[in-house]
Amino acid sequence: MLLEDDQAIIRAGGNDSYARKVFRIVNRTGLESSGRIDISFDPLVDRLVLHWIHIIRDGQVLDRTQITKPYVVGTETEASQGIFRGKATAYYNIIDVRVGDVIDYSLTFETREQVAHDMLYWSFSTRYSSPVGLIHRRVVWPSDSPLQLRNHRTDVSPIVNTASGMTVYEWSIVDPEPVATEESIPDGEYLLPTVEMSSAANWRVIADAFRPYYQLDLTLPERLARDIDDIAKNYPDEGDRMIEAMRYVQDRYRYVSLSLGPGAYVQRRASEVDETGFGDCKDKALLLASILHRLGMKAVVALVNSDGGNQLRSRLPSTGAFDHAVVKATIGDKSYWIDATEFMKGGRASNFVQANFGFGLPLSEGATLEKLPKDDMNTPTRSVVEEYSMPTDQQRYMTLKARSTYERSSADEMRQRLSETGLSSLSDAYLNYYRKVYPRLERTAILFTQDDRDANRIVIEENYSLDAALLEGSDLIEDFPLRADLSPSLPRPFSENRELAVDLGDLRYRRHTVRVTNLKATFGPPEDMDVLRPYFLLKFIFKSSYGELEADWHFRTLMEEVPPAAFSRYVKAVDAANESMTIRYNFGYDQNAETAGQ
Repeated sequence: MLLEDDQAIIRAGGNDSYARKVFRIVNRTGLESSGRIDISFDPLVDRLVLHWIHIIRDGQVLDRTQITKPYVVGTETEASQGIFRGKATAYYNIIDVRVGDVIDYSLTFETREQVAHDMLYWSFSTRYSSPVGLIHRRVVWPSDSPLQLRNHRTDVSPIVNTASGMTVYEWSIVDPEPVATEESIPDGEYLLPTVEMSSAANWRVIADAFRPYYQLDLTLPERLARDIDDIAKNYPDEGDRMIEAMRYVQDRYRYVSLSLGPGAYVQRRASEVDETGFGDCKDKALLLASILHRLGMKAVVALVNSDGGNQLRSRLPSTGAFDHAVVKATIGDKSYWIDATEFMKGGRASNFVQANFGFGLPLSEGATLEKLPKDDMNTPTRSVVEEYSMPTDQQRYMTLKARSTYERSSADEMRQRLSETGLSSLSDAYLNYYRKVYPRLERTAILFTQDDRDANRIVIEENYSLDAALLEGSDLIEDFPLRADLSPSLPRPFSENRELAVDLGDLRYRRHTVRVTNLKATFGPPEDMDVLRPYFLLKFIFKSSYGELEADWHFRTLMEEVPPAAFSRYVKAVDAANESMTIRYNFGYDQNAETAGQ
């Protein structure tokens, strides 16, 4: 890249964003990837103006603007998930481009803002993973509303000039040093050094901009009102009313997002959602808040970021900081955060898993960012107990009974999985999991499931057997693996000189217990199995006596992020933990036979 130039200026009803890029095609691969210009835009709010497409070859400027016609197609990449954004992509296939050519093009987006017409938020990277000759950024903004600026891992600053009531902020960064990209960074974290700018003084300004669009529906459709009044009649406790209303909205209305133009910000009313039987996060959140209001509770829609919510506290305020909506309900002095787009949720008011998106912005008067509650993970959400009974002279096969208990968030996930894929698919997945370790294992009973939805607990039982001849003939019994399933595994990025934290995701606690009986010896514990670090712990407990043993793994993450300074220690801990997930024994060993031989 030789030049990257972006500029923005406010105008009535929106803003104009100008972009110019100049780059050289250096090889045949680059010809394939750079001989076409792809521009994504929203036809309902953006007007795309192409200024020029030039090829610079042997010192001559070849104008390709008029002869390069765009091919515009809709790009609904999330339609299978019920999300329709109305986006389009203009493809410009440049005529007669060759290796060695310099491509120079510029365009302007004229954007009609849907909300907060007089606000601006912009961010840009100050370094890239590949070389750039010049990064130029220029913003023109009214002087009576100064922009806030915030740097992330960069110390660049703009040249600022003021004239005729407008302030010009301008950055010119010459030959910035390329930066190595890193894996497994926290969601929402800037991958590259970045500058933010915002016209909003605080998050309260953002809430004020959205609030008019999220007024509760005080009059519900007649049939819906009857159903809600039945909930009030059958459940006198406010906590129970809240849960029944949550399940009503979650399970009755399917998720479809018509985020076209104004639909990206403005929700549909309760009557339309109820009539069509579907809605997106905004629609369902407003519907649930309105229902809770009818049930006598205080409730308000809150905006969250589904991926980068934990990073909002370090961001400048903007209307584009959010991509999801939930409900904040209040009973007495306790708040509850509910995601109305989920389904098959378990639990009651005292134990259901609340929406966990880091920080949220309630659209109430005087609101600002609030931290959402999280499970402290003091007890496991998934516990597995495997019981192996080795063959005997009377029983010429090994049996395996596995009992998995899913609680809280793990129960919600399993309940959704069962509703989407069915019991048969889950049963096959479990059998294939064990067959990778114990080939030719056979299922001896259908999968048993028990769901206590109010307790938010699901129990699944599996039963398998393996013929003794197969166990002994393959030498499997002499190198028998006992493996703890503590998934998902910890990330292990391959990075040097790391600058960003490693993302461990939400806190989790897993337990896996293995019991083996009908053994012919006493087996000792493996050595150095525990891994105890500030970011996670793996605790191994071993018990044995003649004929049986028990191995018990406890795995718990203690932090959601590992700081860069601890990266090398973290990697060593992950390697040690991975080695401790599997132990092996020679279960063909007969202690009595050896004694008799002596």
